[in-house]
Amino acid sequence: MVMYRRNRIPGGTYFLTIALRNRSSSILVDRMDDLRKALLSVVRERPFEIVAMVVLPEHVHALWTLPPRDDDYPGRVACSKAVSCGASPRQALPSNVMPGVNIIYGNGATPPRQNSCH
Repeated sequence: MVMYRRNRIPGGTYFLTIALRNRSSSILVDRMDDLRKALLSVVRERPFEIVAMVVLPEHVHALWTLPPRDDDYPGRVACSKAVSCGASPRQALPSNVMPGVNIIYGNGATPPRQNSCH
């Protein structure tokens, strides 16, 4: 298994590249409005600023700035992927889909369901 080293800085700005598994697909530009709606629903649930974003047919480059005292950009990426695949912002990927992604709960409580993205 690949182990990623993530530099997690609360309130930091992160450069992300998210690519489709199918690199010959053009779904990101074909369904741009759906992608926009999905991202905005995630921003409402787990606030962050989209500083810049470039959407290409099969991948996205983005600059995201997180709120102070928050460094959970991997959780937001997981939530964004789940929502763009049709889940609601409160539904997310099972923990085994993206090993190494830590979803942090602000109050330290366990989530109501394991597939919670909130």
